[in-house]
Amino acid sequence: MLVVRDLNAGYGRSEVIRGLSLRVDAGEAVAVIGPNGAGKTTLLNAVMGTHAETGGEVQVDGQVLARTTGDRLRAGMALVPERRELFGSLSVLDNLRLGAYLRRHSPSQRLREDIAFVFSLFPVLQERQTQWAQTLSGGEQQMLAIGRALMSQPRLLLLDEPSTGLAPRITLQILQALDRLRTGRGLSLLLVEQNARLALQFTSRAYVLEMGEVALQGPSHELSEDPRVVESYLGSEARHA
Repeated sequence: MLVVRDLNAGYGRSEVIRGLSLRVDAGEAVAVIGPNGAGKTTLLNAVMGTHAETGGEVQVDGQVLARTTGDRLRAGMALVPERRELFGSLSVLDNLRLGAYLRRHSPSQRLREDIAFVFSLFPVLQERQTQWAQTLSGGEQQMLAIGRALMSQPRLLLLDEPSTGLAPRITLQILQALDRLRTGRGLSLLLVEQNARLALQFTSRAYVLEMGEVALQGPSHELSEDPRVVESYLGSEARHA
């Protein structure tokens, strides 16, 4: 559903992303891995329209999108940023309601049903629904950030480093919930993740980004056995696994 062609993006005269192309098919989970400073976050922000691309195009369902976040949201995309960017002094429930801002004229019953669905996906949020977001644990905040993004009813979810600062058990719980959405509801996922092993485990295809360009791409299971990926991102223990 998503096609990115010859994308360029940067800061002032400094170009971070150069001629980058990728795709995400409907119901597919795709990873982007690479070292710090490779341009992974800039890529997601440019695709989402929160960082203006300086060249290339972003398409959803064959339609070239305008370079605004609103147009990207209306096309069915949503971003979960690395820092989550929750409204800390608002309740869990109010954060979820704000995620449905573009749908604010929808029937209230439908919005209540969507909130109930997020609670079914992450039951702890229902228990914490009246708490301020800033009082949640790191894992609960990540669940809320994802839940807020889901309130816009996206068909493609962009996730920037969802495992950052989280215990492995919580990260696994969150990724398993997202995988259920992918298989059950056809949600597409574009996952930027520093934990390459985790990213390759939960996706079908992956891109290796280095210095703002695609250095490698292919099925995730093949990249997990590529000597260059093993050496640079998976560690020597992968050779003996």
